[in-house]
Amino acid sequence: MFEQNLSQSEIALKFNISSPALISHWYKAYQQQGMNGLIPEPKGRPSMTKPFITDKPDEEKTLAELKRELEYLRAENAYLKKLDVLLREKKQAEKKRGSLKD
Repeated sequence: MFEQNLSQSEIALKFNISSPALISHWYKAYQQQGMNGLIPEPKGRPSMTKPFITDKPDEEKTLAELKRELEYLRAENAYLKKLDVLLREKKQAEKKRGSLKD
């Protein structure tokens, strides 16, 4: 851009870039952080990690692994119980609404 004395629009046309503003954004990132400023950063939430359950037999697991697995299974159990209660409540509410229509 500077060597050939071209505008952002001209550079966008030359390299088939959809938005000239993108060039300005890249230039500012390069000025502030160098090449590292041009490396895209991951967006959104990080992916979920695998649960603490391993494929090893219980006899081969360490105490820490067993404790993590127990904690995970307890949380999963509590979640499923809560889900069951909510589904039952929803079903009862639908039954009550259905009987009112009759």
